[in-house]
Amino acid sequence: MVRRKERETGACPRCNESKSNIHIVMCKGPGTEATFLAAMETVQDWLDQGPSQFALAIIELIHSHRNQVQPRWHLIDSHETQQIVQ
Repeated sequence: MVRRKERETGACPRCNESKSNIHIVMCKGPGTEATFLAAMETVQDWLDQGPSQFALAIIELIHSHRNQVQPRWHLIDSHETQQIVQ
């Protein structure tokens, strides 16, 4: 946005932290949780069209990254899926 001269600063418009590609997913500023959850519903709908264990693993990895916690591997039933995503 700064490069296109649509904003004067590179700070996140929701929390004023320095913005990066990673920050866009992890920002906890006002309104971001609702936006994130709505986007995750779209991802979930798309993933539901494939193998369920892979969908569960991908969703778990996205949420664990956003919240800076270890993935809850015990939620994934398939040992094969656990091995692939770890």
